[in-house]
Formats: sequence, C-alpha cells, structure tokens
Amino acid sequence: MNDDFPTPTATHPHDFRFPLTISHNPIKRALKGMAGAALCLVRPAHARALDAGEGPAFLSYVDQLMITALWRRAEGRGDLERFIHRQQRRFWSSREIADFHEAQTGYFESNFLGANKVTLDVLEEELARGGFTGLCEIGCGHGRVVQFLSQRLAGLQRFVGIDLSEEQTRRNRVRYGSDRVEWVAGDAQQWLATHAQRGWVYLTHNGVLEYFLRDDLVSMFKAIAQQHAPAIASISEPIAVDYDVDRETASRPYGDERSFSHNYVRILEEAGFRVIHRSEFKSGAHRLLRIVARADGHAQS
Repeated sequence: MNDDFPTPTATHPHDFRFPLTISHNPIKRALKGMAGAALCLVRPAHARALDAGEGPAFLSYVDQLMITALWRRAEGRGDLERFIHRQQRRFWSSREIADFHEAQTGYFESNFLGANKVTLDVLEEELARGGFTGLCEIGCGHGRVVQFLSQRLAGLQRFVGIDLSEEQTRRNRVRYGSDRVEWVAGDAQQWLATHAQRGWVYLTHNGVLEYFLRDDLVSMFKAIAQQHAPAIASISEPIAVDYDVDRETASRPYGDERSFSHNYVRILEEAGFRVIHRSEFKSGAHRLLRIVARADGHAQS
C-alpha cells in the first residue's frame, strides 16, 4: 500500500466549498444574483463555460457570484436539474477532488463499518443464497469500501471501482494495486451500458446517486434488471430531512450541496427491483436512506 500523495490543502471535508453553495437567505441570494448577472455580462465567454460545467472544481468568489446568477437563469429556462448535474459533474470528476477524499480520515471505519454496517449484513445474507459473481462500486472515491469488500466477500470473483475522477482512480491504483479490484475512471452509466454482467452487486455508499438525474438512474437500473439479472442494488444515499419517501415521487435539490433528494425506493421499483431491506440513519440534519434491492429477471418493460 502506497500513501505517498500530496497533503491536501484542506484537511477536513467541510473545508471544501461545494460548487452550488448558494445562500439560502433570499435577500443575500438576490443581491449575489444581481452581482453575478453583471459579471456574466462583462465576461460572457466565462459565463458560458461555467454554465456548461467547465472549469476548475473549486470556484473563486467571483465564479460563485456568477453561478448564483446562472442558477436563476437555468430556473427561468426550465433547465435547473441539468444545470445542477453539470456543475456536480465538473466538481466530482476533477483532479482536485482526490484531495477531498484524502481528507476523509476515519470515515470508512466510523460509517461503513459503524453506523451503516446494516446494509453489509443484509448484502452478505443475500450473497449466501448464491448466483452472484461480482461487485461494482459506483463512485468509489478513495476506494476503501470496494477494496475491503474484495477481501471480505470471498465468494465473488470480480470487483470494480468506478469514479469520475481520473486522478482519484490513479491514486487508487497506486495505493491498492490491481490484483483484486479493477479501477475504472469514467461515467458509471456509460461504462455499465457495455460492461455490466449478470450476477453482479451494484453498490454506493453515503452519497453518489444524489448527483445523478432521476431519469438516468431509472434507465441505468432498468437496463441492469432487464439484461443482467440476477442483480442486487445495495445503496446508502442522503435525502432531505423533510422528504416523504412514502408519498413524494419527484426529485428535488436540497441542502448546502444542492444535490438531489431522490425517491430511491420508487426508482428501483420502477426499474424492476424488489426492495428487501429499507432503513434510515439519522444524525442531526443528516438523513441517510439505506436500501438493498434485488432483480431476478422480471423487470417491467
């Protein structure tokens, strides 16, 4: 294992500024939006690049003002969801995001093996029934989860860790090697469209699908259920504190990150999965929905 990487400029995840950290105060948001709109007029090419999701992961204060204005512009043209998706994609695919993951010391032990181990327990029970050969972690970040599972789940033969960031993927290859895990840099939906296999587990931990568009999630899981069953989805994803999973069906942006609060139960069922475990973890303003679902080849068309 090689840990010879640059020391992050920020040493705690909360030190990083997310791309859509826009004030919740309507007066401040309006004032910043007006200032940002003026800057967009002065720097139109830069505004177009930001709107398209181009540029660095960590934005300057001027860029943040422009993003506030571009948010309002996207709302006006009915493009807000895709605007959010573009901004999040820029952030999570960047080289700099590897430092964000590097700063999450102790997170694996306290969360994946701590408060949220329940999904691992359910997953192991399902795998004991047989019929599964591989596991793919979507949005593997620092790679500790899929690396750990490659050593723990001895009955599986193939393990894949996918991440948008090429730099993060490079670090994972250096740190862990590639004897047990294939490290893939790229878009998970695109990669799975050509590489997904029958009898795989598709796993996320503590927030990855929150950055996907709802329709893309349905399409991805529906293709898995229809073409690669049996399949298991084991996910843990944050949702808004006030989101009613039993009543709401639409997705909506929420929180400081402005990621999406999706109804993952409905999404998986719509795609053809059967939910076999559902629970929640709550800590202050943080609410995590934990689901294990299974598809056995009876997905709806």
